[in-house]
Parts: sequence; C-alpha cells; structure tokens
Amino acid sequence: MRVTIGRTVSWAAVTASIIALGTSQAAAGGCLHGGACYTKIRQPDVVRTIAQPIVVRPASSHMAHEPAVIGVRHARVEVQPGRWRAEHKPAVYSTIVRPVMITPARVSYSHVPAQYRTVHETVVVQPAGAAWQRSHDRHGRETLCKVHTPAITRSVERTVMVAPAGKIATHQSAVYREETRQVLVQAAATRHHYQPAVHQWVQKSYVARPATARVIHIPAVVAVEHRQVVVQQGGYVWQRSGRHW
Repeated sequence: MRVTIGRTVSWAAVTASIIALGTSQAAAGGCLHGGACYTKIRQPDVVRTIAQPIVVRPASSHMAHEPAVIGVRHARVEVQPGRWRAEHKPAVYSTIVRPVMITPARVSYSHVPAQYRTVHETVVVQPAGAAWQRSHDRHGRETLCKVHTPAITRSVERTVMVAPAGKIATHQSAVYREETRQVLVQAAATRHHYQPAVHQWVQKSYVARPATARVIHIPAVVAVEHRQVVVQQGGYVWQRSGRHW
C-alpha cells in the first residue's frame, strides 16, 4: 500500500499515528505486535522529451547586378518622305426639264344649312291616381268606394334637328408648267494623290534587356534540437513495508 502526500483528507491523522507508532517502536526497538510499518521513499521527477527548433545559420541577403543585353536588328528607315500632289477637276452641269408649280392647290368651303323634322310624342297632362266615389243603394244606404283614375295624356309635336349645319370642302388641284434649267451634276473638286515615302533597311542596336539589380534572399537554416524537460517534480511518499510485529 502506497500513501501519497496530500491525496486524502485524513493524512494528518495517519501521520500522527505513524509518528506515535515510530516513537513507541523506537522506545521498544521495533513495531508493535500486530502493527504495520511504513518507509519514506523518494518519487522520481516526470521528464518529457520535446523538440525545439534552433537557428543554425541566420537568414541573409545580397545584391546581384546583371548588365544590359544589347542586340542588333534590321530597321526600316525613311529615306525620302511622302508627299501629296493636287489634281483639279472642273464642275459638271446638265440640262433638265422639270415641272414648276404656277398655282398651288387649294380648298374652298360651301355652307350647308341644318336639317330639321317634326315629330309627335305623347305627354302626360295628368298622372293616374285614385278617388273616392260615393253611391247609394235602393235602401238608401251610402257607400264610399275608392276607384282608380287613368292618366290623362295628349299628343304634342316638336321640331328636332336631323343634321347640323356644316361645310363642304371643294379641292382644286395645283397648276404646273415645264421649265428647262441647268443643274450641277458634280461640283468642282481638287483631288490629292499621295506619293508614298521611300524606305530602306539598316542595322540598329537596341537594348534587349536593361541592366538590373535584384536582391537575393538566403533563408535561415533551422535544425531541431531534442531536450528533456521536467513536467512534474518528484516528491516523497510513505510506502508500507512487508514486516509485521
């Protein structure tokens, strides 16, 4: 049985019992009869191996210069410039016959009176109604009866418009005559002819690639170092021995 420090709440009582037992055993020269003995032993540290990067050679940089590359190529150059030459053309006319309007077309209007007619219609002079009529029978008794009276109508005539007054348009065509005249078919013009330039091939040097300067970066060299670190410190525990007294 192994007892670890701080593992149980009753460790103080156990320690007091062990101290008292050890004191009594020291006085008697051993453990009590029927008791248990404990030995204080050292627990080793808990160690773990970790990998840690280390810089063997730091990063660096230097400037690299490259010269320009000059090439030679054939180029087409102008020996004689181009020029324009003017060519003048006179105007061209033609005789044509075309109609000319003497009197334009016109429209005249004539008045048309409105048209009427007489119509007859029935109108109500007195609307239908009801009246009380008294009568006597042969025994002299008076009777009062409600009778309906028909409506009284009469026929009247009135004049209505059949067609309103208006205007009638009369169209007169335009009057033309033929006329002979000269017209411009093509205006005078000046045409310019271009005489192209004269070229020839020559050799010319050119910069195929300009001089450059660039920075070259050399990365750092990193190695991995393995080392051991203490994860948990060791301590002391009480371990029960196998002897009984």
